[in-house]
Amino acid sequence: MAVRFALRNDGSTPPSTRPCDTGLSEARICFPQWLPQYSPHSFRGGSRRGAWQLLHAKGFLIHEGADRKTGQVGGSIGCVEILDGRWNEFLEEIETIGRGTCAEIAARAQLLVMIEPAAYPVAKLRP
Repeated sequence: MAVRFALRNDGSTPPSTRPCDTGLSEARICFPQWLPQYSPHSFRGGSRRGAWQLLHAKGFLIHEGADRKTGQVGGSIGCVEILDGRWNEFLEEIETIGRGTCAEIAARAQLLVMIEPAAYPVAKLRP
């Protein structure tokens, strides 16, 4: 499972439903760069560092997300997050298909990410 949209934390108590206000909503095609030293800042990451930077010189990444099975919560504003301890599996699949390491695949501009257009969804907070 991956998460694509988020709510900005403005410091106020959020209502029970609120439209998401950040994330990549426009269609685009990306050849992401590999950031080998990246580690999620919202929670403790797993065994493998790194992230795919979708837009060069901007903060939108594909990276490890929270593992809800262990009670982790957290998120990053607008990044695509791979949840529930599946990050290593996600990277291994890319490396198997790409026949190389993430760094090699990025250097060859071999990974193509197509983002489909989508309206911001409405977030429903649990009580």
